[in-house]
Amino acid sequence: MNMIQLAKQLRASLERVFGSAALVRLGPPQVDEIPDRRAVVFVIPIGYRDFGGVTADGARITRRPAALDSPAEGFAEERPGRLVVEIRCLAADYQQMHKLCSAIGVQVLRVLESTRTVTLSQAPDDAGYLRFADFQASLYEQAFSSEPLERRQPHSARLVFHLDGFLHVQMKDPNLTYHT
Repeated sequence: MNMIQLAKQLRASLERVFGSAALVRLGPPQVDEIPDRRAVVFVIPIGYRDFGGVTADGARITRRPAALDSPAEGFAEERPGRLVVEIRCLAADYQQMHKLCSAIGVQVLRVLESTRTVTLSQAPDDAGYLRFADFQASLYEQAFSSEPLERRQPHSARLVFHLDGFLHVQMKDPNLTYHT
């Protein structure tokens, strides 16, 4: 599943906030991307978790025909689930790391809440898609650590964001039959 578009939106937003105060990168930290004294922020799309077709209040979802006039044209459904995005900060200075994190929380939530859908997969011939929508974003976890023996960037933080919502699935194909 492709969450890179969402990660690029987050990176662009954080680059505007930090300017030259920090480098903002996509993906997990790579040793060769960590400068000696400049702070680095990594935007890491972690993935999607399906909740097994059961909503938070216990209701079960069902499939329905993709086309109302023909159940032999595929199916559609909205599956409850979660997207997870992680932001990591590395800084040489403890106060600098905390300053970065205080800006990240608000900015990332602002971007996530203003995003209407995240297209995770799209068939090139419009025969189907997986779109995550109808979600609510939250800061799930924030943790700090310091490694005084690490000379380059001894202070780090990890912020984990959850997007709880629905994966909108639509598959259109004459060979797919609708069944619950």
